[in-house]
Amino acid sequence: MKVKKYIASVILVIVCLLAFAACNSPEFVFSTDIVDNAVLTEKIYEFRATATYGGKVCCMEITCNGILLDGENGKYKANLNDGENTLEITAISGKAREERKYTVTYRAEFAIITTFENSVIKNDCVAFSANATFNDSSCAVVVTHNGNQLTAENGQYIATLCVGKNKFSITARYGDYTEQKDWTLFYDEFVLSTDIKEFDTGDSNYYFRAAAMYGSNMCELSVMFNDNILIPTGTRYDMQLQKGENVITIIAKYDGITKEYKYSIRYIDDPPTLNTSIENNKTYKGSIFNFDVTAKDGLGKKLSKDMISFAIDWDANDGIEKFVAVNGISLVWDDDTMTSYRISFSNGDFANHNKSFILKVTAKDLMDREVSTQYTMTYIPTAYGEKIGEVLFALEGFSISCGYFILPMWVSIYEGIPFSVTLTDILTEYGYSYRYTGEIQSGFYLSAIEGLDLTGNRIADGIWEHVSSSYKRMLELGSSLGEFDYGSGSGWMYSVNGVYKNYGFADYYPQDKEVVRVQFTVMLGEDLGGGGALGGGNTGSWLDDNPDYANIMKMLADIERNQSADKTVYEQVIDIITGWNLSQNVMDEQIARLQSAYGV
Repeated sequence: MKVKKYIASVILVIVCLLAFAACNSPEFVFSTDIVDNAVLTEKIYEFRATATYGGKVCCMEITCNGILLDGENGKYKANLNDGENTLEITAISGKAREERKYTVTYRAEFAIITTFENSVIKNDCVAFSANATFNDSSCAVVVTHNGNQLTAENGQYIATLCVGKNKFSITARYGDYTEQKDWTLFYDEFVLSTDIKEFDTGDSNYYFRAAAMYGSNMCELSVMFNDNILIPTGTRYDMQLQKGENVITIIAKYDGITKEYKYSIRYIDDPPTLNTSIENNKTYKGSIFNFDVTAKDGLGKKLSKDMISFAIDWDANDGIEKFVAVNGISLVWDDDTMTSYRISFSNGDFANHNKSFILKVTAKDLMDREVSTQYTMTYIPTAYGEKIGEVLFALEGFSISCGYFILPMWVSIYEGIPFSVTLTDILTEYGYSYRYTGEIQSGFYLSAIEGLDLTGNRIADGIWEHVSSSYKRMLELGSSLGEFDYGSGSGWMYSVNGVYKNYGFADYYPQDKEVVRVQFTVMLGEDLGGGGALGGGNTGSWLDDNPDYANIMKMLADIERNQSADKTVYEQVIDIITGWNLSQNVMDEQIARLQSAYGV
């Protein structure tokens, strides 16, 4: 009995000792901010993780999808895969180890934002915006219409619809991730039935009819006439045209879809106008005479060359007006500003004619209204190469602050010799070399002059404010001077009697006492008042007054020819008049100074 009690006591002691030992054995304690089963939208996942064993910090091994992560001060970064990712944290202390497992899900989310579904269709076009984000970060988008990529303009994609099915796709791209949305839009065709047309008229009363269909559906029409709503009678619209341009706008509508049609009708109640560069009662020794015609309708629109005609009264002194059509007047050049012609006095109907005659120039508009001018002309035949007079000539660089390269002077001209030959002879005489395209006697274009003194060259302030940032303000000394040297609009051009010609030097045959200015332009002639010489309807000028230089050039040339002893006033005047954008008042003052000083 005593033995049994002893054994029971021993067992009890052992149990207590084991329980005590179990209560006091060390344990792993984990600390982390990982949220198990979390759904993440950032590919790089940052978290904290530490562990202790028996109250002491222990070593850690942390893996993401089996890849060991590096950490510092308990901070770790994991590069997540799409979908589920397994994070394993293993705490190690000696031979003791313990693990924890977590699952996190990375979801790549695109958001494509577009106004396509609410877009407005107008004039066969649809316009909409489109952008996208990837997990709240902006990403690239590619927009296509029927497989053709569209380019955004001011945040809008614009596509011209075809009749039938139109497929649109918006593809968002971020790195290797893409997402695409597709739309299909069906579009029918607008068909406008109308007898309206664009034309010029001299009758202020006008009417037209109009109706429109979208596919097989009748459209609602809105019609505006010069911003006023027109109310039809049935399908007929009546209006009273105003002088000038009248704009009629027809808008066809069906189910929020619209198409706009515009027409312009010009009502002209004034006759045409006509100006030429011909001088009345002039005698010509040169057998080739170029002249310019500017004919405009009553609203100032240039009439085409087909609306200009010529007739001759072969005897100016018989007192009988008898005009007949003439051969021997040919077209030199025609553009949106003026039309240039040539009379060959030794050819065609003019050949062997030795009397004064009258040339009548007539311009007719589309309503058959005419305007005419008449000029008495006399031609004195001269042998080829014989001197036929003199022209005033100057080579200028006013726009680039270089004044005169060649001062105004009288230059002899000769029968049958184009000015391209005269010009190159002058440049050679002054020691300048030159570059050109074409041939000197045909198609000649002066591309550059070498050897000019460019000291102080600088684009004038009033010009510089107009030019683009790609322009140079000045050139290095020793440079040639020619096309594109300062910028895309710079180069050489010329005027005759104040008119900038729309044809080249080789097509110009000078006549006695004409004034020829060869000038360097910075911006296609607009800095010289000669923008219209390039055609295209551009007659713009940055000059305020643009005074005529002919009178003062003659005075300067005469002073130089007479070899006046005192050149003080002469030189002072030259310094003043070669400044860019000279005013008429200053020009008049300098003319008076020369008259007073030299009696010219």
